[in-house]
Amino acid sequence: MIGNKQATFVLDFLDALIYLDTKTIPFKTQSYNKRVDHMKEVFKQQSPDQYEEMSTLFLKTPIYGDYHVLAETIQQIMGRKAAIEAPYFNRLKLANKTPSSPKPNKTLETIAKAFCQEI
Repeated sequence: MIGNKQATFVLDFLDALIYLDTKTIPFKTQSYNKRVDHMKEVFKQQSPDQYEEMSTLFLKTPIYGDYHVLAETIQQIMGRKAAIEAPYFNRLKLANKTPSSPKPNKTLETIAKAFCQEI
């Protein structure tokens, strides 16, 4: 189970993606997992203490090797920021709204950029 800090972090991460004018992201796919791998490494380097607080979001499931906790957290809060695109349900369409905050903090902006990089 995730706490309020983790849920707020995911909301802020989605805001950072919106701030970077990201329209869609892969979701629960190999590309999604690779991007989260990259984002996780950048996050560890950029802000090790904050990463430790959020580390439960970045646990991989032993059987499938995916980021189930992060994906489930996104799904729980996505009505506010994103929607799954049909017909294959493997992409998230981010809300066309402006982000909640005018500019994300440096760490969130850096990890959002890392997530957006094609791996």
